[in-house]
Amino acid sequence: MTGRAEVILLRHYKHVRRYLYRHLNHRMEADDLAQEVCMRFLQSYRGQTLESPVAYLMTVAKGVLATFYRESMREKRVLVVDSELVETDAKDGNGRDPAEQCATDMDLVRWLGQLPRTHRAVLTAYKLHGYTYVEAAARLGLSIQTVKKYMTQAKVQLRECRLSREVRQLETIKKATRERGRRIACCDE
Repeated sequence: MTGRAEVILLRHYKHVRRYLYRHLNHRMEADDLAQEVCMRFLQSYRGQTLESPVAYLMTVAKGVLATFYRESMREKRVLVVDSELVETDAKDGNGRDPAEQCATDMDLVRWLGQLPRTHRAVLTAYKLHGYTYVEAAARLGLSIQTVKKYMTQAKVQLRECRLSREVRQLETIKKATRERGRRIACCDE
């Protein structure tokens, strides 16, 4: 029974992975979800003859993809503003401009969406749900070392996103200052 299932998976794995990559456009997440499709198929396959194994696997893949999208949307609804993730200047304090805070929250949601699914899951388990590394590892089925590694990589990627945003803001300020200088120079003549 397992032999037939393995043959089916080996023959059609590329199709499943290609389908998932086309919908996700992220190689690591497509690989993770393809593995999930394989696991679900192996758990449910009972040796029956399948008219179209590809159609069966694609149905499983669609279910896995739907679950993934639901979880992603649930994570995006929760705005996690943490001092380690989005460092703020001391001058901002609690009196931040609401529009600026909203922009920061939206950036954070976008940045979280750019993280691989595994990294995002580790980050939300630790930061949002308050699990320790050991608890997060047990809940996610990962080793403690892997949880630490994903956490570090997620923080680094989020800091890089924040820094790139700050660079863009500085470039915009410089451009506006140059424009203002040109207008003042024109008025003086």
